[in-house]
Amino acid sequence: MIEKPTISVIVPVRNTEDFLRPCVESILTQSYDSLELILIDDCSSDRSGTICDEFASKDSRVKVVHKEKAGGASEARNTGLDLASGDYLAFVDSDDYVCEKMFEVLLQNAVKNNADIAICDYNDVNRDGEVVKRNNHKPIAPGIVTTRDALKELITNFSFVVLWNKIYKRRLFDSFRLPKNVRIGEDAYVMPEIFFRSQKIVAVSEPLYYYRNTPNSLTQSKFTIDNICDVDGRIRMFHFLEKHGFKDLLDETASNILSRYVRFHSHFSPSTANEKEICLKNKREVGKIIWKYRKSIKFKELLYFEAPAFFTFLQKIKNSLRPLSKTT
Repeated sequence: MIEKPTISVIVPVRNTEDFLRPCVESILTQSYDSLELILIDDCSSDRSGTICDEFASKDSRVKVVHKEKAGGASEARNTGLDLASGDYLAFVDSDDYVCEKMFEVLLQNAVKNNADIAICDYNDVNRDGEVVKRNNHKPIAPGIVTTRDALKELITNFSFVVLWNKIYKRRLFDSFRLPKNVRIGEDAYVMPEIFFRSQKIVAVSEPLYYYRNTPNSLTQSKFTIDNICDVDGRIRMFHFLEKHGFKDLLDETASNILSRYVRFHSHFSPSTANEKEICLKNKREVGKIIWKYRKSIKFKELLYFEAPAFFTFLQKIKNSLRPLSKTT
């Protein structure tokens, strides 16, 4: 009898007691049961750690690690990678949940096509787990995806950037780990390398992952200096593409970097000397890139980068004229 491949599912956990049970239950009740579930409790101050232990006491497939010092989602995932023994790897965020057939469908497609990565679409859900919109980003087209096309999709397609709606052959993470001290946008640091290492990628258009977009999530909460990692991740992606000869993708990547730079700096003002130094370094790195590829940059964003005070002044004038335009 041929032994079924095992999927190691890694879940970083920190203070998500309200959502953790449905997350874990959605994994343990999968139609494909050859799984190991690795829960990494990143020093939760609520009952998350206790909930993890409860599941481990009832199901031998569950492993729990209680970290002594909080290190963020990236370090928690790295801990899970060090412990994983499966043939395939998967990541799920502890406030999300998955369709009962997600891993079965992805594994079938991976095996059938001899693919290193299988990716599915996702649905956004609210705090109560109700679907609120059907993937507000670019939907996934089913079929084989080349490495180049996957790298191109990384620039603007959220489904390709994130770690969590995929399964991976374990070898892709051999001698490779997520960056430490990155709290937001760490996926963009990782996925270019992982896609580049893969020989074949298969995509499934069905939304099998449920992404809970709550006001308290890192991607939705108030901007802090940590959000600059989103820009830095894209800068790293740019240099990766440049290094490996994907010159035709650099214009679009440069434009995307500036869009994210403008978004960050329009929502965050540094208040300490350290924050100002980090922002200045970030501006210099962005400047080097857009100077080379400025022909592909939108004038509005270029103006903000070169003269933010003047840009803000123009925006105030524009906003003051809006009431007048409505009355005429």
